[in-house]
Amino acid sequence: MTPLNDPEREALSVLAYVMLESGRPEKAAALLDGLDALLPGNPATLQSLAVAQLRAGRPAEALHTVDRLLARDTPGARITWLVQAQALQALGRRSEAFVAMERYLTSHRAMAATAKGYRP
Repeated sequence: MTPLNDPEREALSVLAYVMLESGRPEKAAALLDGLDALLPGNPATLQSLAVAQLRAGRPAEALHTVDRLLARDTPGARITWLVQAQALQALGRRSEAFVAMERYLTSHRAMAATAKGYRP
């Protein structure tokens, strides 16, 4: 299989985004699954895939994707924790969802404080 070049990868990512924002999360997830198969572990792809899976009503798959992303210890975990909290909530795992939401809120407050020029 021929590897994707950057413009091809970007085109697939944009198409997946359009599908997701057009209320077609299943199609977005299929595109992002394919992109992940071609370029495994790309943080942007995994983050978008988790959102698409969650919106498609597949919280267990979204949680698995989030776990893959968090295992990479990449920047941008703040949004990943939000998706994790939503997936856990959808699965009825409320106490774990609460912890994930706390992580998200703590990092969000820290980022907002840093952006304003001071630290909490």
